[in-house]
Amino acid sequence: MPWLSAGSLQSLLNPSSPNGLPEDLIAAFLRHVLEALVYLHREGIPHMGIKPGNILIDSNGVAKLADLCFNSSVYESRRRDPGPSPPFAMEVSGTPYWISPEVLKSPTEFPTKSDIWSFAIVAMELAYGRCPVSEIPNSGYLKFRIAKRFQFSDHCRTPPAPEIRCQEMSGEFKNMVGLCLDEDPSKRPSPEQLLLHPFFKKSKGSDFVLGFLKSLPESENPAIAG
Repeated sequence: MPWLSAGSLQSLLNPSSPNGLPEDLIAAFLRHVLEALVYLHREGIPHMGIKPGNILIDSNGVAKLADLCFNSSVYESRRRDPGPSPPFAMEVSGTPYWISPEVLKSPTEFPTKSDIWSFAIVAMELAYGRCPVSEIPNSGYLKFRIAKRFQFSDHCRTPPAPEIRCQEMSGEFKNMVGLCLDEDPSKRPSPEQLLLHPFFKKSKGSDFVLGFLKSLPESENPAIAG
């Protein structure tokens, strides 16, 4: 396997960009994630673990999806036995911030469109430096809140610290995320459709991404700075 020397998107958010990443950088990283989802979903495989810590960056500034053990085991089980899905391997009560409402309600189902919900939560986390509703304790109340449509104004109204302010995102970004957070999974766009969304016209090439990574202090990204 290749060595992904730049770490994960989570490592870029904390501590180097606690208030979020620039929008054109977010577009570049998310485009790479969508390209991975195009391949997975065409094979009928849901990732089921999309979050910044599972999006790794190589030395060329390309973001790649990691942590494929769960979905590959589901895929192999389905090939051998197309019957009922195997038990849900991820503990829903653990870190449900990125999990879609339909998976919270039925944790033995594996719809590929649940990845699109998680993708939108990651987009908001990259934009604002924190996961939506992450200030709420991980409890039944959180599961209630995460099953509702997110409002950008609600997300920015109570930042975790007075010095943290939400950056203003473009209308294209908000529209793209809103499409992905439809409570009806069938109405969410596919990865192919999202790649055509106007937001991804902001996406820049690997030289731009590498320039950003190399601009970070060595203590925050020693693999790139070196």
